[in-house]
Amino acid sequence: MQDVYQKQSYTSPPVGYEPFYINYIGRHGSRNPISDEYMEYVENVLKDADSKFLLTNKGKELIGQIDMITARCKGKWGILSSKGEDEIRGIAKRMTDNFPQVFGEHIYAQSDNIERCIKSMNIFLEEITMKAGGDNITKETYPEHNAVLNFFDVNLAYIKYKKEGIWKKDYEIYADSILGHSRFLYQLFMPAYADSMDNKIDFLRSFFQIYTVLPNTELDINHENFLSGEEIYNLWDVENVRRYLEMGPSPVGEGLQTNIAFPLLEDFIVTSYNAIVEGGVSADLRFAHAETLAPFAALLGIPEASAQLTDLAEVSKYWKDFQITPMAANIQWIFYSNPDGNILVKMLLNEKEVKFPFDSDWAPYYEWESIMNYYQDILEKITVIPSYSIEQKIKYYKVD
Repeated sequence: MQDVYQKQSYTSPPVGYEPFYINYIGRHGSRNPISDEYMEYVENVLKDADSKFLLTNKGKELIGQIDMITARCKGKWGILSSKGEDEIRGIAKRMTDNFPQVFGEHIYAQSDNIERCIKSMNIFLEEITMKAGGDNITKETYPEHNAVLNFFDVNLAYIKYKKEGIWKKDYEIYADSILGHSRFLYQLFMPAYADSMDNKIDFLRSFFQIYTVLPNTELDINHENFLSGEEIYNLWDVENVRRYLEMGPSPVGEGLQTNIAFPLLEDFIVTSYNAIVEGGVSADLRFAHAETLAPFAALLGIPEASAQLTDLAEVSKYWKDFQITPMAANIQWIFYSNPDGNILVKMLLNEKEVKFPFDSDWAPYYEWESIMNYYQDILEKITVIPSYSIEQKIKYYKVD
């Protein structure tokens, strides 16, 4: 619920070092609701209560708002909003402004085949072209089931975990303890209906999905008149815990939900190595989803993104989805070299300097060789092997 970018003051590199290459993975910018699924679900529950004369005037007001949102989003489901376009354009502009020495060589860009990711890539490249020219850009759009950008969609073990994992029981218990007696329900429904609901958490989560996406759109509609500050926090807290269990570093998954990001980590290592050894590359740019960024940030060991917590009540203190994977979230490795050929790397999470998970005399700058060795060791220990159907015919990396 916060904007991805906050103005930063960056640490200067050691004397003699200049940036020469950037490796990047980003989430698409702010978007319209993906579909009317949540709107339809919430409205159906409200109308069921209304048919039984157990809906309040506030509940009827919400039906009207949902009808308005659905009508105004027709034909625009999931597409980038103007705010999203501005977010992506801003990241690209700041990249070229902050690291002008990098650009002038070839740029490789790739996205999955979801329209908001493709458009994010195109807008990003348009902005770079304005500053650095566009004759040296190669861009590709991959199938939705791509091992590097969409590993969460092709790993069958993870798909099963997400659908049936033991995390669900933990989540349901926690969600009920926080939201089971939500005052908000009694604003919408008569007590007889609110007390008897067996789908309270699903209803509240669906409403929250609507509530949180509206600021990303051009819709001048808000639900704040329905919710107190405490209720907004509680709804976020429960959704944050769900995301932590589902695609974050929760110990419940025994590493599965973060280790599945290993193809992307390997791709970062390989493309970085090639850019250093072969030269002639300004940047490798990728455009994907929150489900791509969250596991990858945890696998990288970024402190803000990799806390392992067993007490779900503690999650919101140490792992915040809006700090890790807001709309237009991104992770950048900025490469620097000196005249002696030594290479240092600085990592940015949402354009903020963050540490690699080991020591460096030059932090937030780290020796490339140390980075490569550290993550190669991580990759060698990962035993999660993706399983793909032959029909998908996609390339994937295998870690023995």
